[in-house]
Amino acid sequence: MGAKDYTELDCWQLSDRMRCLVSDILSDSAFRRDPELRGQLESAAESPCPNIAEGFARFQPRDFARFLRIAKGSQAEVIERLARAVAKKLVTKERVAEAAEFARRAKGATTRLIVYLETAEPPNQRRRRGQRTRNPEPRNQHPEPGTPEPGT
Repeated sequence: MGAKDYTELDCWQLSDRMRCLVSDILSDSAFRRDPELRGQLESAAESPCPNIAEGFARFQPRDFARFLRIAKGSQAEVIERLARAVAKKLVTKERVAEAAEFARRAKGATTRLIVYLETAEPPNQRRRRGQRTRNPEPRNQHPEPGTPEPGT
């Protein structure tokens, strides 16, 4: 059974946890020294959840996948920006390890959902259980002239 709400999706739950961990990291006073990196990291961490939610609200699987690709890009950006913060000695590698791990896991879950959606049929094109397939033969087909009609 599919998710009824975007908050049930693994990729959203993992992204939300990543977002909370990044927010906690950004509360460290060291980030006052680099407000540009702080803003970039905050923006990247905030982006996946709303994109997953907006994509989920779309009716077409491929449209949803497009929003998931945006979310995945932001998840990758979080990993990069956290590494940059460590390199600039704004935070320790140990301090960002959990947030980076959740970003990686979120990225993996997002990738798996994208792969699924790329092969999924739109809901309005699915065949219902027991629904008959259309007869490939035209309905009003007339016999060739000179051939007997069926039953004669």
